[in-house]
Amino acid sequence: MLLVLLVAMLSITYGLYAVFVRIVHQSVIPGWTSLAVLISFLFGLLFVLLGLIGAYLAAIHTELKGRPRYIVRRYEPSRLSRRGDDDGEGSGDTKPPSMSLAGLRDRR
Repeated sequence: MLLVLLVAMLSITYGLYAVFVRIVHQSVIPGWTSLAVLISFLFGLLFVLLGLIGAYLAAIHTELKGRPRYIVRRYEPSRLSRRGDDDGEGSGDTKPPSMSLAGLRDRR
């Protein structure tokens, strides 16, 4: 994305240069300044839009890989999940079934 912004900035800078040359040097080819400014502006806009599309496609690709965002090595329940009635409920299995690492190995 940074490269796209750099190219867009260079393109806009070239457009400003074309306007500067037109103002300082009166002997430029007729239509060159307007054409150079128009092309540099449109290419700058095109590069920014392509950068946005590329970032969007990269996010889609990362999501479609199906990898977990993080892997839990050890699960330690919080104090709230340890609370239970006086008969000992709530102090059973400390690892929820969805946190199994065996399931992650099978997904590859």
